[in-house]
Amino acid sequence: MKPAALLALAGILLAGCKSGYTLTGEIPDLEQSTVYLCTAEDYPADLIVLDSARVEQGRFMFEGRIPHSALGYLSLDGRKTLASFILENAPIRIEGRLADRKSFVAASPLNDSLAQFQRQLERFAERRKGTRGEELDAIQEELYDYTYRTVVNNADNFLAVRILSRYPTGFRSARQMLDAIDRLSEPMQRHYMIRRYLRPQIEQYLRTDVGQPYRDIAAPTPAGDTLSLRQAVEDPANKCVLVDFWASWCGPCISGMNRIKQLYETYRAAGLEVIGVSLDSRREAWLRAIEKEGLPWSNLSNLDGWQTGFDSYGIQSLPSFVLIRCSDGQIVARKPWGRASHIPVGEIEKLLGQ
Repeated sequence: MKPAALLALAGILLAGCKSGYTLTGEIPDLEQSTVYLCTAEDYPADLIVLDSARVEQGRFMFEGRIPHSALGYLSLDGRKTLASFILENAPIRIEGRLADRKSFVAASPLNDSLAQFQRQLERFAERRKGTRGEELDAIQEELYDYTYRTVVNNADNFLAVRILSRYPTGFRSARQMLDAIDRLSEPMQRHYMIRRYLRPQIEQYLRTDVGQPYRDIAAPTPAGDTLSLRQAVEDPANKCVLVDFWASWCGPCISGMNRIKQLYETYRAAGLEVIGVSLDSRREAWLRAIEKEGLPWSNLSNLDGWQTGFDSYGIQSLPSFVLIRCSDGQIVARKPWGRASHIPVGEIEKLLGQ
């Protein structure tokens, strides 16, 4: 083979080597001899160990190649995560201390872009302070456009998935977020966070948005009987039903209970019914919260965590409220996608003719 051809081949091979990742890490207070590089294909699920490395004086290195960027983890045992970051085919540097898990920082093109995105969100938050009205609306519109553009511009890598899964409040609406998902590359659309969680959740939210018919929920009460939302909606004594999605571990849910109790006491005779749907998974905690808060309305829970809220109304945060008009079973108010929750007092009073 001619020297020129040999040089060309060497260049190709060298480029091929450089097309993977080289991850170097430094954890000064790490005393054990091995650290693991992992990823995951679902959640909750066991980590998938990609590689292991020897640790010498707190330093370690991994080299390899992945088909596309993904969520990576460092682990001390291959089961529990120590730090998470975007794993990509590029030089990656990770530093941190075991004594402070929040100290871990990953540096690479995509991890740097994520950090820049987070800093920009902080700037938007600062600009919103003390503003209201049209000025606040203009800042919010900038935020929505910035988040959407960042996702679309990174549609072929994991940065887009990370933003979609962690920052739903950065989107104008569920439809805008779904549009951003539709623009992702095929590998990113197949990621479990998109395929199993975000897309189904958003689609379910849109099926139960304002103007859509309500979806029934049937679950056990504290007494063990099965109660359905349909029973409350079809009760002739009720004009509207406020569904309160909550959990015993949700501080804002508990702090807002007194306001709901005031509404219930004021408008119960006029036709307001409240149904509490708990997203708890522990029966004891659920029952204890009902008793402690003195909740006078019907409560039900499948004790399956987020699953009931996810499957029925695409619930993404707590507390969340859905207001149903009993005359036609139509949803007339619910928490806007990605926004802070509020009790729809005005809509309740309108339905009750107050």
